Amino acid sequence: MRALPPPPGLSPEERTRFRRALARKIVEKRLTVPALLILESIQPISFLSSQVLIFFSPLIETFFSRADWYTLLTEILEDRRELRRLIQDIEEMEDGRAHDPGADPPAST
Repeated sequence: MRALPPPPGLSPEERTRFRRALARKIVEKRLTVPALLILESIQPISFLSSQVLIFFSPLIETFFSRADWYTLLTEILEDRRELRRLIQDIEEMEDGRAHDPGADPPAST
């Protein structure tokens, strides 16, 4: 399993790479539905959500030695276009996984 790429500078390419890696992790862990539900519901207040994350960043940095991902996440939430792109990345990757013949079959009911 690959780790999320570190975000030393915030070039558009690095931001895109981080966003796609985050979307891939969400799909791999099969958290697509809860992630989309949360992301869609916070879209109108995404800036406020990012500010709450910034408020808690000293606490997060206390427990995690490398909290660079946290900074990038707050920046994605700050920008509604980036948040929309994250949602689109998750949906596209989930669609690709669903249409992949090697993907796990859905649970039977």
